[in-house]
Formats: sequence, structure tokens, C-alpha cells
Amino acid sequence: MKVVFKFVITLVVLLVLYFSFWPVSVSPQAWQAPPPVPLEGDYAANDLLSDLQAIPLDGLHGPEAVIDDGNGTAYTATHDGWVLRWEAEAVSPIPERWVDLGGRPLGMAFDADGSLWVANAYTGLQKVTPTGDVTLELESVDGVRLGFADDLDITSSGIIYLSDASTKFSPVEFGGTLEASLLDVNEQGMHGRVIEYSIATGEARVVMDGLTFANGVAISEDESFFYVAETGKYRLWRYWLSGENAGQSEVVIDNMPGFPDNIHTGHR
Repeated sequence: MKVVFKFVITLVVLLVLYFSFWPVSVSPQAWQAPPPVPLEGDYAANDLLSDLQAIPLDGLHGPEAVIDDGNGTAYTATHDGWVLRWEAEAVSPIPERWVDLGGRPLGMAFDADGSLWVANAYTGLQKVTPTGDVTLELESVDGVRLGFADDLDITSSGIIYLSDASTKFSPVEFGGTLEASLLDVNEQGMHGRVIEYSIATGEARVVMDGLTFANGVAISEDESFFYVAETGKYRLWRYWLSGENAGQSEVVIDNMPGFPDNIHTGHR
């Protein structure tokens, strides 16, 4: 009996020592989540999406952003790395496999010249010309690699606002976009940022940081500000680009009932 007891004690001590010194990537930060919002009023359940038509993806899966080029063609990017396109007004659209970007393309937007810009979580900021030529335009800012390029929007003058969801938990290093996002949100380490990139000059700078998983980005109609979704804290920020508040940011929707992801402006 004494031998068994000593064995158990020794095993417990070894396990404690093992887990005490075992290196882990997550360094949890103290944060008190707000109380959940009741699903009523604006958040009440509805059936507005009940009549949606499903579009086949030619054997691919995981579509992210859906955009149109202004000329009647719609586009989406898939988990498999492909950009698909189809006639937006077609009764039974059949998507075409247009460009294989590799990695995990997420948010997309067209510039004034008709080039498609893509936030690729695995590689960074990519550009696709109208003829389908692909280039990698941005990999790092201020010496820090784009860990998780997520979403973007573009002004009429060619300025891109790009979210880098996490500079710490990269999908390349942590097993994929889902795995990396869960680690970042659980840690609450505020590794997200928003980057301003000039198409004309190639210059980039960080305009917002300290976000817990920076996600969807959308520029206002008058281009005086942009919104960015902070997924890990259930809220939406506004960053002012012009006016007396230029360079300042504020929370406009707090404690959403779930995790805000991609965002887009509505029909103008």
C-alpha cells in the first residue's frame, strides 16, 4: 500500500512540474465579458433569410466575402484558395473558378482601375489584375509581419484600410484560421490592428492597434470614417479619417449578441 501511495504522489508531482514548465503559446489576460444581451427588439429572431437561394460552389467550401465589380459580376473567395465569379443577376448562377490565390483569401474589394485586392490570411495583401495576374503587395508593416490579414475596403483615391486580425496567432503557425482565431480571442491579448496602405506609393502605416481580433472593415459613403469590427470584444469601432475628430476612434456598438465578423456598407 505504501508503494502505491508513493507512486501516486510521485506521479502527481511530476505532472505538476510538467505542466508548470510546459511551454504554451497562450498568455491569458484578465477580462470580464459583459452580460449577454437579450435577444429581443432589434436582436429578436426573424425569418428574413428564409428565401435565400443557395449557389453551388463547384465542390469548394467556406466562402467568405461576397462582392460585385459594378458590372454585373459577383465574386467570393473560398477556404480552398479560389476566387469564384458568376453573373450576379443569373437565375441559376454557375460560379467559375477564376483565380487560385492559395492560402486563405478572406476580405476583398475592387479599386478604381478594376483590380481586385484581397486580404489573404496566410500571405498578406494581394492584388489581382482584371486579367488574373496575382502579386503580393504587402507582407509587413513597421517590421511586424501581417499575421492574419482579414478584411479591407478602399477609398475612391486608392487608400486601403486593412485589418490584421492578430499579429501573434498566425494561421500558418497555429493550424488554420479557425484555430488561430480561437487562440487570439481566448487570450484577449489585443494583437489586432488596422493598416492604412496607399496603392499609389506602396506606403503603409498602422492607424489602429490594441484590438482583440480586428475583423471586418467598411468605409463610410462620404469616406470621412471607417468601421472595424472587434470580434473578440463583441463591438464595432469608428475611426475618423477627416474632420475635427480625424485620427480619433470610438466604440459605436458595444456588447453585440455574438461575434461580429465581416461588415459591408449597404446599397447607396
